[in-house]
Amino acid sequence: MIKRHFKDIYISKIVELLILHRTRQQDYILTKKKKMGAVASRIWGWPSFTSSRIIETKSGSVQGKTFIFEDGKEVEAYLGIPYGKPPVGELRFKKPEPADPWNDVMDCTQWGPRCPHEDMWIERLSMFVPKSEDCLRLNVFTPTWKHGLDQKNGFAVMVWIHGGGFAVHSAAHYGDYGICK
Repeated sequence: MIKRHFKDIYISKIVELLILHRTRQQDYILTKKKKMGAVASRIWGWPSFTSSRIIETKSGSVQGKTFIFEDGKEVEAYLGIPYGKPPVGELRFKKPEPADPWNDVMDCTQWGPRCPHEDMWIERLSMFVPKSEDCLRLNVFTPTWKHGLDQKNGFAVMVWIHGGGFAVHSAAHYGDYGICK
């Protein structure tokens, strides 16, 4: 029974690594959009992407990326937006304080750092996102809105908290492609 349990864990980690590898391939292809994005989109069915519009937040301006799928659907992704000051020193184990404002447009096309935790053995090989105590970041995904569209009742919002029991993984572990699709 114990051997079977470890075998199941081993197989699930291999599958996880393959999924993660596919996500990395997609990220690589997406970052090469100007050279091969349209070709990759047609061959593999992966989207191409362009820069999103600039959005104003209370702390400053952010710019993400817009995924463009073959069916014409567009999704904007803003990754790693800081929402709180780093929880270090006097701020450790306290309610987060708002992030310090910034003046320039923040590039929000890459995942923010993941919170420090003990990696599982397979994560040591597969995680590309650095760890930092400055990990209070928010990822926002939204359908591309038509400019000038006045939505009086607001827009639909989905809140997704990644798995891992606050002990393993980060949002980057699950990738942005699946959420956007």
